[in-house]
Amino acid sequence: MKRTLAVLILVIAAGIAGAWYLRGSGSIIHQQSPLAVKGQILARLGAMDCYTYTQNITVSSGNVTVRSSVEGGLNNGTYYFHGRRSGTEWWGTIRGRHLVERVVNAGEKKEFNINLTENELSAMMMYEPVQLAIRALGSSDKVSVSGQWLVCNFTLPETGGGSPETFAGTIKVKFNDHYIPTRLIVDSIVTSNGETVKRVSFSADIKEECWIPEWEKILETG
Repeated sequence: MKRTLAVLILVIAAGIAGAWYLRGSGSIIHQQSPLAVKGQILARLGAMDCYTYTQNITVSSGNVTVRSSVEGGLNNGTYYFHGRRSGTEWWGTIRGRHLVERVVNAGEKKEFNINLTENELSAMMMYEPVQLAIRALGSSDKVSVSGQWLVCNFTLPETGGGSPETFAGTIKVKFNDHYIPTRLIVDSIVTSNGETVKRVSFSADIKEECWIPEWEKILETG
């Protein structure tokens, strides 16, 4: 039960970045094809090994809507996240597959110190903005460019559910003159056997900066 709670809490937290890099010049953005721009942005995303983000996410299923906010980041191989939603607040770190997390729900505190399975880790990465952008852009050539926004339609397998599900929608990536992503907007649905299971939308602002939160030492030492 504790493991399930930890995975559900973290399904929008943490992140894993890829590792490749491609040089480019922002001065020729509008002279390149949408696919070339996508390649440049993917390269920058994959090279981001130290970053922070702020994310507002809405998940709706049936008549239930849950809105959460998360401050997260990656630094020296460790993923940090601090999230809030109505009545619940959580802090956590992931390094490799090892999770350390504290959850406070309606005044009750629970702590987790566990090694995650591959499926659990994948489930928690599903809505992490950098990881999702890499997967979404890498999975589709249905892209267009408008100003300094790249728009991509994507379809991905959903991870962590009991039955096969599909995660599909649109991701918009705002980038600067050096193709570095600065903002993401996602609007999507998750379907199972042709039926809509839930709707997921979020916006996230991303910065290339190294961040170690003040609460990290307290969390690690208990």
